[in-house]
Amino acid sequence: MQIYCGTESNKPLYQTSNYQADLATRPDIPNPTQQDLYNHPSTFNYISLSGPQDNKLNGADPIYYNTQHSNGLLHIHYPVLYQFQHGQTVRALRARTEFNTYIWRLGEHQADLEHFEIVLKPPTGGMGDYDIVQVITEAHGKPTSYTKDQVEWTDTTKTHAVVSIGLNSHAVWNQKQQSNPIDERRQPGFVLIGDFLGDRSNMWYPYQSANFVQIGLNSPGGDPINDQTWAKFAGRLGDSYHTTLDRAHYFDGSDLKSEDWTFVVVVEKGGDLLGKIPSDLYIAEGPTGPGTRGWIVTSEEGAVRKARCYIKAVKLRVLTILQITKFHNAIEIEYVSEKCRWETYDTQT
Repeated sequence: MQIYCGTESNKPLYQTSNYQADLATRPDIPNPTQQDLYNHPSTFNYISLSGPQDNKLNGADPIYYNTQHSNGLLHIHYPVLYQFQHGQTVRALRARTEFNTYIWRLGEHQADLEHFEIVLKPPTGGMGDYDIVQVITEAHGKPTSYTKDQVEWTDTTKTHAVVSIGLNSHAVWNQKQQSNPIDERRQPGFVLIGDFLGDRSNMWYPYQSANFVQIGLNSPGGDPINDQTWAKFAGRLGDSYHTTLDRAHYFDGSDLKSEDWTFVVVVEKGGDLLGKIPSDLYIAEGPTGPGTRGWIVTSEEGAVRKARCYIKAVKLRVLTILQITKFHNAIEIEYVSEKCRWETYDTQT
């Protein structure tokens, strides 16, 4: 992994940056630390994730969170960081013989940073439980708010809201209110481009293995609130490069039949020629870092409040065995949230 400064079309080992009229030549930073990300937060910077980090299993995955106050409500934000977003998921709309596939490498990019949110109403008089009043999902940068009645729950007390993650895209959806797949772009008779949700056949219990980590910037000042100094990084979490159609798999990880692969190739070539395929599928560019996100600023009132949220269960869905064995971060997650308890600390804590 390294930090470099420049653009997709200009990435030699040593870069010239015009950031803030600074024309100094800047060397790449190999194996950057969190402090390096803090020291180089510019939107002109990229992190390249290629190299020895590829295809290695991680340790215990952290559950990041941050808190904000707004109009008397408490917002708990859950940013989810992925190492890689694999190719676009599509449905081939061939007459009478449709099939689902994900295509390599169109639509891929290094890293992915997604987000969902739980909104709570404080108890009257400061005593008792917080009440969940909204669940907000975010897909492709577009947030959608739901009331309690619009969300699926895992228990009768409605304290465990379920959200679903799109295969490969990691977009967060409320499956109770969505069709499956979610139709984002369509060319009738040829292809449906969209998000595909799972059947919740696997479970992950983060409270048994995950480490809850708060990440945020203070206000005013914009400095990290704790040792998660990478919170300030506003550059790209991932390299920038062009992509081409490479291969495709069914959702079970197996190779396409020859006639299905031929259909994919013909549709891609024809769609590209006619300008029907979104141009962003041909450019792999990592997401912007947390320093650019609205949820990163911790808006506290009075004493510092630290949330300790005990998420009881997270549902997993796994659509391909291939992804489990090769790409730990390709395992798709369905989060289940619970009411939180709150502890108030003085400003010296």
